[in-house]
Amino acid sequence: MNRSILLLGVCSLSLLGACSKPPVADSPANTVQTIPATGDAASIQATIDEAQAKLMEARQLQHAWSSTAEFLQSATTALANGDLESARTDSQRALLTANASLAQAKKQQATWRNNIPG
Repeated sequence: MNRSILLLGVCSLSLLGACSKPPVADSPANTVQTIPATGDAASIQATIDEAQAKLMEARQLQHAWSSTAEFLQSATTALANGDLESARTDSQRALLTANASLAQAKKQQATWRNNIPG
């Protein structure tokens, strides 16, 4: 009995692994961006501006993540208060979540028909 349950579990796991698709290597969600670890206020502002532009693009596609706007607000406030470390961290998070929301939107646009039952 225990052997049958173990065999069933191993078979199930192997089937799940075989059914999953590997991530696409050139997908924006799988691309690691190089954002400088240090930077002055101008480079942080540039990251904020880029994240803002990507957020607007995601909003046009109706796929904006609420966390992106929160990170942008926090980064802008931190930059205004001279807290460059927090501003840099939050601006990077905003950019990463904006890119991820765009990647999600593009993937869902390409595969939405596969999600309809029937």
